[in-house]
Amino acid sequence: MSLTRQKLDVEAEATESALSESAYEVHMLRLDDEWEEAVLWNDERKILLVPETLGTLPSFREDGDAVGIHPAVEETPQELAEWDPDHILVGHGTSLHEGAKAALTAALGLD
Repeated sequence: MSLTRQKLDVEAEATESALSESAYEVHMLRLDDEWEEAVLWNDERKILLVPETLGTLPSFREDGDAVGIHPAVEETPQELAEWDPDHILVGHGTSLHEGAKAALTAALGLD
């Protein structure tokens, strides 16, 4: 995450595809000049952590949806359909612990 490391006041080490001593895998979601984002996946507990692209705030969601795409995202991140979460943790709003897969499917326009 080179953009993130540039913004820190301390030295940060790059991580591989897993966070050491945790059950989370790291997956790149976006990498461009202005937005760099990885998601975390815990296969054992079916937890998907998406810190920026997904949110539950009203400005993210369509009518009645539980979760939505960040307003600045122009193309729906279809690669998020790869996971079957029981929980979605977001950086903008309240995380989802019920109906997570259905909410993700709806947000991605796959329902």
